[in-house]
Amino acid sequence: MSLHLRWMACCVLFVAGHTYAEPWTEWRNALAPAGEPGPKLTLSKNGATAYVVVIPEKASTQERKAAEDLVFWLKEMTGVQFPVVPDATPARDKEISIGATNRLANVPEARQDLKDEGYAIAVKGKRLFLLGGRVRGPINAVYALLEEDLGCRWYSAASATIPKRPTLCFRPVPRVFVPILALRDPFYHVAFDGTWSLRNRTNAPSAGIPEEWGGNVNYALFVHTFNTLVPPDTYFKDHPEYFMLGADGQRSAQQLCTTNPEVIRIATESTLRILKENPNAEIISVSKNDGGGACVCPACKALDDAEGSNAASLLFLVNQVAEAVEQEYPRVIVDTLAYLETVKPPKTMRPRKNVAIRLCTDNCMWSRPFTPARVGARSGASS
Repeated sequence: MSLHLRWMACCVLFVAGHTYAEPWTEWRNALAPAGEPGPKLTLSKNGATAYVVVIPEKASTQERKAAEDLVFWLKEMTGVQFPVVPDATPARDKEISIGATNRLANVPEARQDLKDEGYAIAVKGKRLFLLGGRVRGPINAVYALLEEDLGCRWYSAASATIPKRPTLCFRPVPRVFVPILALRDPFYHVAFDGTWSLRNRTNAPSAGIPEEWGGNVNYALFVHTFNTLVPPDTYFKDHPEYFMLGADGQRSAQQLCTTNPEVIRIATESTLRILKENPNAEIISVSKNDGGGACVCPACKALDDAEGSNAASLLFLVNQVAEAVEQEYPRVIVDTLAYLETVKPPKTMRPRKNVAIRLCTDNCMWSRPFTPARVGARSGASS
């Protein structure tokens, strides 16, 4: 037994006040997909295969990458080199079809909208179909099959845990999956590595996945952007009215006056210019500077008082910028922060459909674990 397995066998796991001392005696695929398994497929037998991997004759770069990675990891598992052929070749009984091949006439899953990163896994007879959406879908389909159905793992960017199976016989679970979260960013060190991110189907802005492989979610600007959109060094001296009026009656460059029409115009122009300079961006942040503070000019204060939150005057600006963004960049999301004064949502104002609110959970008690409170627990008791 390896040192790693001995360590796991001796582990004692503490969860929410309970102690578990059950030894881990055998590996279990905790990521096995839910659903009814399809027909049994034998991709290889005793180190040989009758299967080929089929890609479109004019395959996209994502489809080619999906095929390359599938062939690489199947060889790691089985020791077999699976041939890759274009769909112009005659069809065979035993094929793994990747992407939009000409083999999909009788595959209902091929008619579903998989959006950008969704995928489908289907089985017809002895044929396996790995379908994907417009961006990273085909690659996601490959890694879903490898991880969930076949038990491969990539815990770090520099290692892989791949089961060795010269005879690879399994029943894949047919399924369609479209990610609910457009941005999937675990936000820890290894998740910023593009290789790890691709294999684990995340898309952190810092991951740096090449665009030809579907890329990752790119921010044109990332949070606390008021000073970039309306720079105080450029405007404060001649136009202090563009900036927040404090409770002391003085203008401050700490935040913007978000109801000022000129501020909205300048912020909109800056946003559109930055998006033009970043053609691969999916998100741009229009958000307050860090450190708090809110404008109490008559227009901002009236709006915030009526809506019960400083989020109102912020959203007044953000929605107007987002309207202009939608006209020129309909696929770009404008995000802003629910943070400090803007955590409480306004009573009636709502974000536009292309606006996302990033909730900053700064009010959590970080000394406590993220575990649900016990039913019936006394107020203030630890959980």
